[in-house]
Amino acid sequence: MKHGDNDLRSKFDIENLKDPRKRASFLKTNLKWIIVAIIILVLAIILFVGSCGSPDKNNPTAGDNLNYVVPGLEAKGGSNGDYKVNADDRINKLVRNYFNNFAEGKVDELEKIVSPFDDNQKNLVKSLSEHIEGYQNIAVYFKEGPAKGSYLVSVYHETKFKDINTRAPGLTTFYIHAKDDGSLYIDNRPESALEPEVVEYINSFKGEPDVIELANKVNSGSAEAFEKDKALYDFVVNTYQKIYTDYYSAVQDTAQAASKAAQESSAAASSAAASSSAEASSAAASSSEAQQQSQSAGGFQVGQTLYANDNAKVRKGPKAEGDHLGVTKIGKTYVVLAIEGDWIKVRAEDKTEGYVKKEFLQTTKP
Repeated sequence: MKHGDNDLRSKFDIENLKDPRKRASFLKTNLKWIIVAIIILVLAIILFVGSCGSPDKNNPTAGDNLNYVVPGLEAKGGSNGDYKVNADDRINKLVRNYFNNFAEGKVDELEKIVSPFDDNQKNLVKSLSEHIEGYQNIAVYFKEGPAKGSYLVSVYHETKFKDINTRAPGLTTFYIHAKDDGSLYIDNRPESALEPEVVEYINSFKGEPDVIELANKVNSGSAEAFEKDKALYDFVVNTYQKIYTDYYSAVQDTAQAASKAAQESSAAASSAAASSSAEASSAAASSSEAQQQSQSAGGFQVGQTLYANDNAKVRKGPKAEGDHLGVTKIGKTYVVLAIEGDWIKVRAEDKTEGYVKKEFLQTTKP
């Protein structure tokens, strides 16, 4: 879940910002949405939080106020329970370390606590981190989530971009889970991969009064920052536009490649199955034909009962040099087990088996 992501993107058409003739009227109407869309996209591509490193007091990413609360905002409550602010040390640590690692581009650390976390997202974090100096005034608002040990967390933060004086207020929402050992991780699945009851719960969360109030507060602060600092505006619509254009292009290429690979794999499997089936049918037909030819050799058939017409040697194999197992007895019956050229494999009345030349066997009792 990316807070307000879909609605805001629909309002943010980058082409309007590229055309100087449209820019003024577009900004006047949609300025607050542009701010929120950009800031949220910058920080909400990865939904969740983690890493267990200790915040660096000399790093602005850690924040100069670890108990920050958005001025004028008190939790009003909702159907999922009141917001709790900075009230869980585990969540606080997870959130602040997430932003530390994000700002520093430490994708290996993020990967330990964010799942799934694909290569395109890693590349995006690396690109964004080159322009982020750190985060300040982080405030963690959270509520119990839909599953036991889960949380819906709205994080207020002010982003300090490199060489930009004005900090940009932003809001990122996370869906956090607790593992069996009590540690927290970030469920970064897209909404389409979440369970229906989770999606329903999240949609309800987004419509609660205190959640909306917090979002509106951030919207106002973001719009003010963008109007105040032209450098921030220029930076976002130029540098960040290219980063996200490249990211979405990479995502599309990855999806197309995966689809093509799946189609090729399916086609190869179907071809292999068809080939295997054809070969099996051909082999079965050849075997059946050979068996029929073999079984009919000399007028004898497998399963037929024959009589010995001489005291002939019984061999272990179908050759004259085979080990000698015994001799047939004239008039005794022998059941045909197999036919191999001039040799007949038989079973005697005493259940012993061996090979006898077919000339020593006949269909009638001598």
